[in-house]
Amino acid sequence: AGGLYVPLTREDTILDFINLLMCPVFVVSAARLGTINHTVLTVNALKQRGLFVVGLLYNWHFATDEFLARKSLEDIRRLTGVEDILEFPTIREHIPEELLEEVVSFLKKVTAPRFDFLTRTAAISSFG
Repeated sequence: AGGLYVPLTREDTILDFINLLMCPVFVVSAARLGTINHTVLTVNALKQRGLFVVGLLYNWHFATDEFLARKSLEDIRRLTGVEDILEFPTIREHIPEELLEEVVSFLKKVTAPRFDFLTRTAAISSFG
């Protein structure tokens, strides 16, 4: 989406919309200069609104120095407290099917417990 403070209207941002939905959030972070600051600010802004960060995808595509990118990831984990982090490797051509399956599996793992209430609500309302 480009970031939490990207405007959707003259008054409302992406963050306002997420807050309205009160849905858990999955943050995407890139292995490049500024990522620690960007990611920590993003997670903190979400937490200040009472929103839950279910996980983080750390995109290695932009990494120019593996040591620094690895250190940044360690710092992000420590500073945000986000435990579920999926590392997305650099891909030069097409995305391998195995990687897509890994991403889907990860998203199901981190989001399923938080969305269980939707299944229960839908089941109750469909029998009501």
